[in-house]
Amino acid sequence: MKEPLVWRKAQNNDSLEIKALIRQVMSEYGFQMPGTFWTAMPEPDVLNQSGFIGVVIQEGRIGGTYGFQPLPEGTAEIQKVYLERDLRGQQIGKEMVLLLEQIIRARHFQKITLLSSGRYTKALKLYDQLGYVRLPRLEGASEFCDWRLEKILTHG
Repeated sequence: MKEPLVWRKAQNNDSLEIKALIRQVMSEYGFQMPGTFWTAMPEPDVLNQSGFIGVVIQEGRIGGTYGFQPLPEGTAEIQKVYLERDLRGQQIGKEMVLLLEQIIRARHFQKITLLSSGRYTKALKLYDQLGYVRLPRLEGASEFCDWRLEKILTHG
């Protein structure tokens, strides 16, 4: 029997595992990232100062990440939402996004944005179901992001 999942705020000592998970998932979807991409990601403690990054732990290892960072004008950008293959299809991704929305609302943001790739078809379908609207890609956005999504939050 598998141990229950552990959900917690990421810590600096999670950094290598987080980067490895992101690299693994992106590779599964055919993305080839330059070597410096992985070292450029700030440490979790830095990300948690202004935003949030959390991890889902399965049997002692990180199987998922989810986070956000603040942007100007009351906007939060969801980032670093990745889930290893064994955990997909179990509503865990949905739980990660709903938890992020809860944290973002509690911090009084009015809008959520995120960038995603058309290769992540199941993730895009989830965002559609959760009320995100697909918008045109921003000029200068990462070549890995075909879609910009947005959700206006209601409080109360």
